[in-house]
Amino acid sequence: MKYTGITDPGELEAFYKKLGLLYSVDVVLFTGSGNKTAMDRADQIMNNLLRPVVIPNEQTIKYLFRTLVEMK
Repeated sequence: MKYTGITDPGELEAFYKKLGLLYSVDVVLFTGSGNKTAMDRADQIMNNLLRPVVIPNEQTIKYLFRTLVEMK
């Protein structure tokens, strides 16, 4: 609550859900780059993060990115 300034528990939960979606995209997009551990876990990332979280939330994630860009 101190970090975000959000004091309402419901609003804070909604904020963290959005943040979680953006984090999942970050993990999927930037995992690898020659990192052996990440490459070894590529199937796990695809099966546990990309398919169940990122793909079903594609439109929401696009909206969040547009919103962040507009904030600048």
